Amino acid sequence: MDQLFKKAGTSTGWKDGSHYFYEMYNKVGKSAVISLVIAQRGLPDEYNEIVDRILKLTNKEAKKKNGSYLTLFKTSKHPYGTTVSQESVDSSLQSCMEEIDQFEKMIESTVNH
Repeated sequence: MDQLFKKAGTSTGWKDGSHYFYEMYNKVGKSAVISLVIAQRGLPDEYNEIVDRILKLTNKEAKKKNGSYLTLFKTSKHPYGTTVSQESVDSSLQSCMEEIDQFEKMIESTVNH
């Protein structure tokens, strides 16, 4: 994603010049979900075009277009299992990361062409 959304000199919701972050959700200690979120405030026009192409590619409509934040991608819910342990959490997070890797490869191979 760093290839598509390079850090800009503009202010973002995270105040570090990055327009995207992956946010992890721990669903009450039962499962993991990771979302790709775009900070739309101060988003350069060229990045808005990339966001539009990603939304079109994923058949997703912008729920908060022109809002502060926009979720572009969310992994499936990956349960920790009946017993929460370091291994079960690691396994759930690894499954999330595999989905993210597939998503990023799809985006990078299509959006840039």
